[in-house]
Order: sequence, then C-alpha cells, then structure tokens
Amino acid sequence: AEDRYRQDPALQAARGLRVMAAPRRDAQLEIGGKRLEAAWWGPRPEAAPTLVLLHEGLGSVSLWRDFPERLAAATGLGVFA
Repeated sequence: AEDRYRQDPALQAARGLRVMAAPRRDAQLEIGGKRLEAAWWGPRPEAAPTLVLLHEGLGSVSLWRDFPERLAAATGLGVFA
C-alpha cells in the first residue's frame, strides 16, 4: 500500500517508532525436500493475528534486518518471515 506520495505508511510508521524488542525465534522448514530459513517475532498465532513477510526466493531472513522485530513490537502482532 502506498499513500499519495508513493510511500508505504506502515514502513514510515515503523521507522519512526522506538519500541521494545520482540524476541526472535528461528526455524528451519522442510518443504518438498528443500530447507527454508524462517523466523518469528512477537506473539504466537493463538495469541494474536500474524503478519507474513514475503521476500525474494533467493533472499534470506537477515535481509529484513530489524524491521520484523520493530513491526511486531509496534503492532503487537506476530511477524513471520
């Protein structure tokens, strides 16, 4: 989503917030015989809705840097990447 200045309001809000860190939980998923790196921040699905962040097929969780952590802390939602 973009505002009229072609900026994503969620990203703008997350950049300006000073929030408490949400602990990261790392995971390895095996799908179709391939292993995928994944990570989770914030509450589990039974406690709150979950935002799923998608990235390029050749990317990695580390490319998100601290954005998922800050997003989870700012929204109170779980973040899965």
